[in-house]
Amino acid sequence: MAEPTLLAQIRLSFAGAGQVEQAVAARIGRRPRRMGRFVQLALAGAIDCVAQIGRLPREAGLVIASNAGVWPELEPLLARLFEHADPPTPYEFLAVQETSACIAIASQFDIHGPCLFVAAHPAAIATACEMLLLDAPLLLVGAIDPWVSDWKIISAARPG
Repeated sequence: MAEPTLLAQIRLSFAGAGQVEQAVAARIGRRPRRMGRFVQLALAGAIDCVAQIGRLPREAGLVIASNAGVWPELEPLLARLFEHADPPTPYEFLAVQETSACIAIASQFDIHGPCLFVAAHPAAIATACEMLLLDAPLLLVGAIDPWVSDWKIISAARPG
């Protein structure tokens, strides 16, 4: 019996960096390139969620929410910068941008609908979903933090 998606994502979020990369590679069919842990967790969770319905329409929207964001990955880069005057490389810098998760997920599913990245607060998520459902028939909504990557699909359910 397959493990429920949320439980699988919690287990993955506590896995070591190499295990997360392997899990993402198994899902996308290749080694993930230039993706930090945050983006990898987001992508793995989104893939698992979408697998339950098969595919997303091209005009689907995306809402990603987080409280911690990339802070666990950003903190060592900032320490290196301020303690050793050693700035991040361009790829390291891109890997610690939360919106990189939006790009990776939109690319994976070839979706071109609206996208928002918000704080993981219920009111912010609800407002983002309401706004985007005006322009998208379906939303892929995820909450990602270092300990969890939880995803849902929300339909506009417009009368025909």
